[in-house]
Amino acid sequence: MLIASPAPDGSFDVDERIWLRQPVGTLTLRPGPIDRAGRGFVSASATATQVRLRAGDRPVAVPDDEIDRVSTLPVAEGDRFELRYRLTDVTVLSTPSSSGRALAAIGPLTGNVPDDLPVHFIVTGSTVLGLNCPLLAFGEQSCGSRLGTEPGFQHELPAQRALVTVQFDLPPG
Repeated sequence: MLIASPAPDGSFDVDERIWLRQPVGTLTLRPGPIDRAGRGFVSASATATQVRLRAGDRPVAVPDDEIDRVSTLPVAEGDRFELRYRLTDVTVLSTPSSSGRALAAIGPLTGNVPDDLPVHFIVTGSTVLGLNCPLLAFGEQSCGSRLGTEPGFQHELPAQRALVTVQFDLPPG
């Protein structure tokens, strides 16, 4: 499960909860493949900062508290992990469009998981306008459903296609 909400600078605060089918002794972290979201993201270099990782109830040190490339970390043998981080350099302004309208690409920080492992995206906030799933067939790309009475959208994808674009207005600073 990946829960994200936009910050005024276009970054996203993310809480990622991972439940694997089998215990592991290492966890692979890497920026999501946002270059696959379309031409506007080719030069983006998604980086996770302020990274906090827990394996079960134990904290795990993340070098420099940052992930900007593939990193494999030793963890206590387990199948449940939690990541909290700030995702930067994933947002582009939408032009031509309303002032402050933006598009962000978000994928999980966790890598090297089974292709069919489900990833449930929840993107919250009153400025979030919709979700798109660029790795699905064209007719299925408009993929987000509302979060009931809460502001935001959700959608579940298999890990091999776990990438969404979020249309949103930059929140007031």
